[in-house]
Amino acid sequence: MLEEVITEEGKLERLIAQIDPNFFKEARWFQHKGAEIKQLQLVDYGKLNLINSEAIVLVAILEIFMEEQVETRQFSELYYLPLLISETPLQGAEKIPLLDQQEQLSLYQAVNNLEYVRAIDQFINREEKIALEEGGTLLGVLTTEDEIFAAKQLTDVSSNSLTIVKKDQVAKTFRRLEARVNPEIELSLSLQQKTDFEQFPTLKGYLTYQTEQKQEYNLMLAQEFVASDGDLWAYTQEVIADLLARLWEEKASDLKKVIKEACSEYFNYTVKLGELIARLHLSLAGIETQDFLPRSPQQDELTELYSRIKENYQQLAGQLRKKEGQLDDQQLVSELLSYQDNIEQLQDRLPTIEQMGKFIRCHGDLHLEQVLKVGEELIILDFEGEPTKSIAERRRKYSPLKDIAGMLRSYNYAAYAGYFKFKEEVEIEESDYLLEIINLWEEEVVSKFWEGYLQLASQAQFLPSEAELNRVVELFKLEKALYEALYEINNRIDWLRIPLKGILDSVASLN
Repeated sequence: MLEEVITEEGKLERLIAQIDPNFFKEARWFQHKGAEIKQLQLVDYGKLNLINSEAIVLVAILEIFMEEQVETRQFSELYYLPLLISETPLQGAEKIPLLDQQEQLSLYQAVNNLEYVRAIDQFINREEKIALEEGGTLLGVLTTEDEIFAAKQLTDVSSNSLTIVKKDQVAKTFRRLEARVNPEIELSLSLQQKTDFEQFPTLKGYLTYQTEQKQEYNLMLAQEFVASDGDLWAYTQEVIADLLARLWEEKASDLKKVIKEACSEYFNYTVKLGELIARLHLSLAGIETQDFLPRSPQQDELTELYSRIKENYQQLAGQLRKKEGQLDDQQLVSELLSYQDNIEQLQDRLPTIEQMGKFIRCHGDLHLEQVLKVGEELIILDFEGEPTKSIAERRRKYSPLKDIAGMLRSYNYAAYAGYFKFKEEVEIEESDYLLEIINLWEEEVVSKFWEGYLQLASQAQFLPSEAELNRVVELFKLEKALYEALYEINNRIDWLRIPLKGILDSVASLN
């Protein structure tokens, strides 16, 4: 009966059509949670050979047809859904709920199943190629030969030599599919093959679906697993917690001096991070292909940037007025609502094309959680860009200062997140003393970060002049803070003051 799913015409299509739409809406990787799912259609599929399993494993490409509730807009998107199909319950596998359970078959997610992962690993390592049932092709691409990259003596008391060897890697599955190469694969492969930049996980290989018309969709990648001490966001929170606890108990007259001494090790890492991002930008700008070579910005790109800032400000102002009664910091809100003229006047104060510097390929979604601390070294993760944007947008060239703005906004968030947490732990109201500490800490962090970045990149052709540098960074910080505020007002209103203050600071600086 299990094989009939593949052999009996229309049976698999009917089974797929019975998947409960709530399965998608509850999945973190599904973006359109507010849309109504109207139909599921199987576009293509293929069976993978498993070593030890009674289940069938399919790679399935689905088209999900949806209707947006607010705009009454109908649209569809492609998704990748690796499936296990079984007649008997599978222990430890995530079952996919069906609307009609008349069939004696069950569907499970395969993405974390050991046999599926082994089958895909083998498929990539052998660079296999199989024809799928509806005309497409599944391709495995190996980018790095598998190596034993670590060896460690286990014990010296055995009569035999015991050595631990590791072959660690991570599989990242791309669920929402778009044609053209995923930026994470493109940037990783280009850095690997065309530069000496090494502080990122090595790309081992990837899986691609190719249609009959030769359009390609990346389904997943396999990359080196980096054993680390945690990301910089977690490290930063530890440092701030220790600093606030120390200075809360031991009041200091010279706060700047105490902060520099207490956080000296952290500030060394901040310089390293600036240097690391400078090396990344220099490496990306040095790749001599059309998709990477630096170019001048175009006027319509600056117009689009300003329009996005203005539109997001207006949207935020509307929501602030609507939720005014729910907001604590009325002074911040009132000040921001009075900034309409300041935002309008920005158009006349924007840097010109010549003042912006060059546009290059960037990381695209840089913040403290995207950097791992590995002993004395730092490793950058996730070159995928902002996942809510289209691949075409994520593959565009931008000012490298957009990456810098993302990191500076992340430091600002880290400072306030640490302050909020400490305030809650010691059960106190607002503290001007603690706010002064985190503001001084942030000033030192920003100074150290720029020290590291500019000592390597100050002469880079892609940067604007020294006179324009801060203005361009503030422009991207404003764009980022507005985006953050729109998120916080709908998801985490207690943190709204962080981006609101960031907006006010950037507008004041630009004006």
